[in-house]
Amino acid sequence: MKVFLLAWGASFSGFIAATPFENVRKAALLKGVSSSDKQIPISLMKTAQDLWKFGGTFMLFKGVRAGITRSTSGALVLTVYDSLQDKYFNRQIERNS
Repeated sequence: MKVFLLAWGASFSGFIAATPFENVRKAALLKGVSSSDKQIPISLMKTAQDLWKFGGTFMLFKGVRAGITRSTSGALVLTVYDSLQDKYFNRQIERNS
């Protein structure tokens, strides 16, 4: 259980820290595409200000629920893999002894 909580905490906190930056980057990419398919450089600070004015904190952390699910499933996979690896290697060590 401790391994799962550690893996979940690490992946969840990393995702929470990166989400606002990812949302600003996506919005800047969407703003930069014009009708003639040319990329127009858009300031990330201006995009972040626009997102904050439009929706506040909610817009910066949009998509967090999906990240919670993804981090929980990733932590579960890491925990199961770690426990299976421990059992397998312990079995191999006992055979070799």
